[in-house]
Amino acid sequence: MAVLSVGAVVIVGADALGIDRPAASAAAPTAAAETRAAPVARGRPPHDDAPLLLGIATGEEAAHIAYPDGPALPALPGEIRSVEVMVRNDGNELWQATGANPVMLSYHLYDADGHLIAWDGLRTTLPFDISPGYDGALALRVALPARTGTYSIKPDLIRDGRAWFSSLGTPQSAFPLRVTSDLDATYGATTAPASIVPGGEVNVEVRVKNTGLRAWPAGGDHPVHLGYHWFDMSSNAVVWDGVRTALPHDVAPGEEVAFTVDMRAPQGEGAYALAWDMVQEGTAWFSRVAVPMKEDTVVVERGVTFYGKGWGHGIGLSQWGAQGWAEGATGVRLVGEQIVAKYFPGAQLSRQPISLPFRVLLSAPSTACIARTIWNVARMQSPGGMRLVNDADPSVTYFDAAANQPVRFTTYGSTLIATDGWSGRQVYVGEDTVTLVPKQWWDPIGIDQKGLAYRGNLQVQVRDEGNLRVVNYVSSDDYMRGALPGEMPNDWRIEALRAQAITART
Repeated sequence: MAVLSVGAVVIVGADALGIDRPAASAAAPTAAAETRAAPVARGRPPHDDAPLLLGIATGEEAAHIAYPDGPALPALPGEIRSVEVMVRNDGNELWQATGANPVMLSYHLYDADGHLIAWDGLRTTLPFDISPGYDGALALRVALPARTGTYSIKPDLIRDGRAWFSSLGTPQSAFPLRVTSDLDATYGATTAPASIVPGGEVNVEVRVKNTGLRAWPAGGDHPVHLGYHWFDMSSNAVVWDGVRTALPHDVAPGEEVAFTVDMRAPQGEGAYALAWDMVQEGTAWFSRVAVPMKEDTVVVERGVTFYGKGWGHGIGLSQWGAQGWAEGATGVRLVGEQIVAKYFPGAQLSRQPISLPFRVLLSAPSTACIARTIWNVARMQSPGGMRLVNDADPSVTYFDAAANQPVRFTTYGSTLIATDGWSGRQVYVGEDTVTLVPKQWWDPIGIDQKGLAYRGNLQVQVRDEGNLRVVNYVSSDDYMRGALPGEMPNDWRIEALRAQAITART
């Protein structure tokens, strides 16, 4: 076994290591800018899961990694840091620094949303063979991304050609590191329209936070403004210099400001990326000094398309109608069964066995009327803990999660990957269907991507498209506890609620 703890941090300048750093450019557009700075700003690996691990694991190579408290100093884009790591070999194997299968120090790099940026971080060769019982400091070199943002670093050990130590059951946790510079910005929500007529103008609200190390001046020789660019779907700049909007005042680091931008659409029809970009006049566009732009997709087309929806689908029981019948809108108040008969004439009512569960699709294409769904990532937890079991044989338990201990599901092709959210350890990798069962039957299982919690069990598998398929297996009574309040206000007539409950069980 090995124990690692992170100690002092030594900062090495990018220039001294021969790393290219984006040079500050004038705010005026250049030929290179017009062919697009945005692909780098857009870039993200298509999957946020790690590649499957190969090799044979041995218990002697297990490790535990601990980190110091407190945030590290911000890093510059492209910087390489040397992190002092305290290593103790408590196993009975020699860690060879050279040879056919040497042991090396490395790390995995993730962005703020948990997407994998680099699985194979820089590998640091051990300066000497590490014998059992060794307890001392070693240096780990970490290369940081060329774009600003907050990243997570998970140090790891690897026996080259065989396996990562984390694959042997070593608990993994991450420490955050912010990459920033003097000029840095984080873009929040905007009110950009989904569609607009050619050449149309509209006011758009954009929220921007100064996440750099220096205040933004609202005036002077080099004021900071908010600008925008229009790119077509081939990443060509159609309009580089959009209208620039001034700051209302000097903006200090950490302060957020709201802009109201007089945005004008391109003249040609088509789909475009509207890219928001801060600029310091006479110095640089922020996107040219490593700051990712914020992009909104806007369709420019003649005419107007209206999108909307009413309450209900027009088939079956009307909630407002049921309330009217229950209140006696026609002079006679009806009970729940009579109201159901109004909407389903000739239907026969009978008792439903409690043993038959409802199956409710929670993943795409279902949005459950909340405009939120699950694609290829889902993070789940339960207040009383839960068990991850084989769907066909629930006696096969893959993982026993403690109270509020999350399990994160991702996909890799047709492979389902379940990861312990606390340690980062992969607890299931395969193509079988699995089920999450709450340890306390009355506790719901929360899903971060839905923003809701669900009673009953959750079945998880991989669809043909490589996305997750998540189905809630829930008793009719528990389904009613969730569905009924979402369909009708609880202060409506009890007979209207009764009619809704009967209909929802159908």
